[in-house]
Amino acid sequence: MAGGAIVVVLLLNGLQIALPEPAFLEEGRVWVPARAVLEAAGFRVSWDADGQLLSVDKSGWPGRIDAAHARIEAAGESHPIDAIPRHISGVLFVPAGALRHLLFGVEWEAERRTLRLVTARFGGAGLQIRRLLDRPLEHLGNQVTVAGECGGAVEEAAAQAGVLAWALRDAYASIVCHSEVDGDRISWNPRHGLRVEVSGRLGMAANGRLHIDVGTIRELSGAGAVACELATDRAAYDWGAPVLIELYVANPTATAIDLGSQRRAGLSIVDTGNRVHWEEWVDLPTRLEPGEEVEFAFVWEAPEEPGTGPEGTREFVLEMHSAAGVWAVRRWFRVGMSKPSVGRVVQYG
Repeated sequence: MAGGAIVVVLLLNGLQIALPEPAFLEEGRVWVPARAVLEAAGFRVSWDADGQLLSVDKSGWPGRIDAAHARIEAAGESHPIDAIPRHISGVLFVPAGALRHLLFGVEWEAERRTLRLVTARFGGAGLQIRRLLDRPLEHLGNQVTVAGECGGAVEEAAAQAGVLAWALRDAYASIVCHSEVDGDRISWNPRHGLRVEVSGRLGMAANGRLHIDVGTIRELSGAGAVACELATDRAAYDWGAPVLIELYVANPTATAIDLGSQRRAGLSIVDTGNRVHWEEWVDLPTRLEPGEEVEFAFVWEAPEEPGTGPEGTREFVLEMHSAAGVWAVRRWFRVGMSKPSVGRVVQYG
């Protein structure tokens, strides 16, 4: 570490982990030993010294840190890292914010000099559909099982007669599901916001669009059944305009849901360069009664400096992190439009 660096506490899912070298703060940026953190989070990790590539995989979900070019690849996308990764005593360090692209929640507590990392639940809802769409040929024609949230019925030109087409979405993607209809009777009603696990055959229409021919549906329970929705009051904002951020948390099931101690959720606004512009941590209700809905509202002031998009616009994403497996569909919006569009906006995958 450089002379001005400050050692910080690193907690992964609330626990301290063994590190070969400590995490540290330098010039306003927190650095973490990449391999140790990723392995502690359950990733398989390999290092290519010649190419300066750190490859990772967890439950079939791959990613890669390109240290030489300061980029991180995950879910088929490549993102810049805002500072070049560095080697200290033979250990690769990366900025903590870069871990968001590997689906970590990142919280920095300046007063306590503590970095809190929360891992995504790779085996549960929130990511499964994106993983499926990333490798469609491996699953085409086979039985698949994915969990997500019902987005309601959709118009699907490729759907056959006697089939109801409806959207299943997770935090990062969506897919159309086909359920059989017997006359005027629907075997199962895809109520908007309901969290479910769907099993069926993965098919492809003539236009190349994937769908699931549903065999069975299981409604989720516990924390996995909590419905969350992120929204902003507009899709585009002028420079320096206030952005109204809303989080809706609801229990759409017929039984009470206890979140217990794992009820903390983090909200963040990140730009396309992975720079965090706003973070807020909220305590969800310890218990949600059937049909209960709770709303959280915040205001963030959009930046005034132009970006690299058309006419200087900037793209931002509003996202949610939780250790309890509670998740919400990410919400994209734009800053820099001279005539902002009005109206409450949510994203449906």
